[in-house]
Amino acid sequence: MRKLEWIILYVFLGAVAPIAFFLTFWWSSFRYVAEGMIPAVAITGLLVGIILDVIFLKRWVKRAYQLNLGWLIAIYLFYSIGVFGFFMGVPIFNLAVGITAGYYIGRRSYHGKLASPKKEQLIRQTAVFAVLVLAVLSTISAYWALSDSSVGANLEGMFHLPFSVTKTMIVGIILVGGIASLILQYFLTQKTALWAVRGEPGS
Repeated sequence: MRKLEWIILYVFLGAVAPIAFFLTFWWSSFRYVAEGMIPAVAITGLLVGIILDVIFLKRWVKRAYQLNLGWLIAIYLFYSIGVFGFFMGVPIFNLAVGITAGYYIGRRSYHGKLASPKKEQLIRQTAVFAVLVLAVLSTISAYWALSDSSVGANLEGMFHLPFSVTKTMIVGIILVGGIASLILQYFLTQKTALWAVRGEPGS
């Protein structure tokens, strides 16, 4: 593997345990720990994740292209939900998760020396899966937006619009933006995978 591959695999596989344990310890401590101790508990979770990385990450990276489907789906959903939450329910940033998945599948296909039909099928399935996940997140985001009566006023203030944003306009923006983002997700995921499967990207 080339340097770019190592970096991507170490970052994306290495971040899972620290983030997951940090959040797990943080949220689970609310019911059982005094408020002042919650940050310490969360940091403990972070350290647990880092220790696991120190022990296992090198092994995980070496076996990155042998991960089974269940683990791949779990990691994808982990990052999808994380990105969605970090950007406060704006799904457009989740395009990056699909692009990363495309890169991974492309390199997995390359190292696995898959035949063209199998390779094309895997890339297509990955792109469809990325679209389905984005569609679910976009639906949730749309529901939140339509349930919030202040969205129109927020848009007017944010973009200094000289007109009132109606519910119909918001629905139109959601439909057009949502469909466009789904098409873009499929295209970017597939094209990234096709690029990654050729030769040695990052060499």
